[in-house]
Amino acid sequence: MLLLISIIYLRYKRKDDGNNGDDENDGKSWDSPIKTFNKALEIANDEDTICLADGVYSGLDNTKLNIDKSVNVVGSLNTTFDASYENYLFLINDGVTVIFKNINFINAYKTDYDIDLIDNYEIEGIYGAALDIKNAAVTLDNCYFKDNMANLAKTGRWLGGNTPLGYKSKKLEKIDIEGKKRSLFMLEAIEEEKHIVVLIFSKYR
Repeated sequence: MLLLISIIYLRYKRKDDGNNGDDENDGKSWDSPIKTFNKALEIANDEDTICLADGVYSGLDNTKLNIDKSVNVVGSLNTTFDASYENYLFLINDGVTVIFKNINFINAYKTDYDIDLIDNYEIEGIYGAALDIKNAAVTLDNCYFKDNMANLAKTGRWLGGNTPLGYKSKKLEKIDIEGKKRSLFMLEAIEEEKHIVVLIFSKYR
């Protein structure tokens, strides 16, 4: 039995030499890289390796994607998936095996509304704004996560990272029914900055 393993090359950001990624390329070398992760997943077969050049991969062609193939995703020195606080990053399911290496996952956000839009997705809770893993095996090698938020944040609970403009994180403590002290963090408005938030919202809503 002959097993063919392919390597697919992505380059999203413009390079000084003009060798940009393009989804019309074949992705078979750094001389003809494709541009988006969505296209790489589309043409990949199980066990393929997707190599990503340095850069920030964002937008709907690089986020809010379902990984349903067994692939290796390998970044370079500074390869980042950035959801820009607008989308989640990846759903990984269907019994696949996925390896991420040298990848940064940042600024992902997911709510129950996102999941409602996904066909045949079993809802067991809203988890994993960066990586939502169900019935899959995922290995992380030298990966970094920052400012990824799931459903709890919309109630005012803060899950960590830099707070939004106009807010600060406030620690609250309470005693649960078993008599144990529990703590959580909530977002609290900063009065001196509220007018800035209102101004920005009025100009860009």
